[in-house]
Amino acid sequence: MTKINTTGVPSDKQNDQRFVEELKLLEKELSVPGATRAICVHEAGHLIYFRLLGESLNIPPERFCFVGPSITYDSSIETDNPFGHFVAATGTPFDETDLDYTDEILLKLSKACFAGGVSTHELEKGSLRGDTSDYVKFHRYYKQAIKQRGQMEILESALTENAIALVTADLQSATIRDQIRSIANYLEAEHFSSS
Repeated sequence: MTKINTTGVPSDKQNDQRFVEELKLLEKELSVPGATRAICVHEAGHLIYFRLLGESLNIPPERFCFVGPSITYDSSIETDNPFGHFVAATGTPFDETDLDYTDEILLKLSKACFAGGVSTHELEKGSLRGDTSDYVKFHRYYKQAIKQRGQMEILESALTENAIALVTADLQSATIRDQIRSIANYLEAEHFSSS
């Protein structure tokens, strides 16, 4: 059984019916055949490229980490449901305001943001080249780059297309494919095994 992280939800909120429904929804998503493999390949792609970005920023690779299935709680959300969930994510030791947006850093960020979807598409034959949160995350970085640099020479959509093409080309290398598979195997065994 997959361990679902609920540490971000106060214990007195874990009996709330909305929490229970969110947990059921996440469990249902994780029970789809092949889902955990696709999740692990997706996050392995992100990890490899965020760690490459980390080399440019002098951030050790272990500071980029896999975050498994989680239920979230945010009492400041102005909706009827303060609960949310995600099947997995890649934790980074910075947010969008921490970076110096050189052309090199922006390109590496774009590749890191879209490497998960490209990896899933190329290795697991998934139909998508990223999920909505990958695009949202890169959009936040791009907006911050505009704040920092002013007018950008390259449109966000062009940078996105370029990053996807570059990662797709990288994934034609057996070495990169094997690295992603190896990390995915580890993540699957560590976070999703039934033992």
